[in-house]
Amino acid sequence: MGATPPTSITTNEGFYADGTGDVLIGDADGHRISFDGTDLFMSSSKFYLGGSSNFISGSTGNIKIFSEGDTTLSGSSVNIATPKFFFGNPSNFISGSDGNIKIFSTGDTTLSGSSVTVATPKFYLGESDNFISGSNGNIKIFNSGETTISGSSVNVQTPKFYFGESGNFISGSE
Repeated sequence: MGATPPTSITTNEGFYADGTGDVLIGDADGHRISFDGTDLFMSSSKFYLGGSSNFISGSTGNIKIFSEGDTTLSGSSVNIATPKFFFGNPSNFISGSDGNIKIFSTGDTTLSGSSVTVATPKFYLGESDNFISGSNGNIKIFNSGETTISGSSVNVQTPKFYFGESGNFISGSE
């Protein structure tokens, strides 16, 4: 069926079906759904597969995958190549853009492995009243409570030091 009806799944435009399982809906050289008994081919500038709670859609160069349940991407190698990404929800997420990666969690966050290396010229661990930070060759440890440095051998090597506060301290300098 069509203005010039197709005579196979590879010619003309319209609807074609034969007794061997070959089917064409659309333009054999353009947007279409065709099946040759083995391979399914779908071509469209826009698509929507699914319902309101689970779907895959695409248009204007974008693809959206939405699920109210679990969504799994699997394979021997899954690559996501994009300049921006966001995994999670507003209160627990991993995101990245402009060369930065942010990990945020309202609960516990664990980095684990036989070796975890954080290589950066600047770091900040903690919050405003309890933290360890470092930048420009300096390290600062601040705690509003008790701070313990312990070990079988603790060496503090510096030309200047100051322990305590204005009324009670130990200090030294060259």
